[in-house]
Amino acid sequence: MLEPPLPPEQAARIELERGPNISAFPDFDPLPNLLAGPVLLKCGDNVSTDEISPAGAKALPYRSNIPRLAEFTFTRLDPDYPQRAAELADDSGPGRHFVVGGENYGQGSSREHAAITPRHLGLCAVIAKS
Repeated sequence: MLEPPLPPEQAARIELERGPNISAFPDFDPLPNLLAGPVLLKCGDNVSTDEISPAGAKALPYRSNIPRLAEFTFTRLDPDYPQRAAELADDSGPGRHFVVGGENYGQGSSREHAAITPRHLGLCAVIAKS
């Protein structure tokens, strides 16, 4: 038999325990009115969500750890992208940068990580034909 849920006041005082592959969702600062920064990646047509945020045995164990999962971002197109993005970061946070894409950018399965992990690395905009 299941126990009934705790009263809300009591439940709010319980601290969640997270395993090593689970992190809190990162807080993102709002984007400013004026965006400036380098283009870190120029990709072609038909870039899929799996090329943006890869699935597979190496990455999927970290799907609840955004900072760790971000280390795989765009690595199927450019293995050095996460490192270059990290090099732009400073004490104020990730370095803002851009990605330029061709037609059909972001096609494929719905995967929120394909938007979250590049943003975690400082991507502020994708400029694509479609």
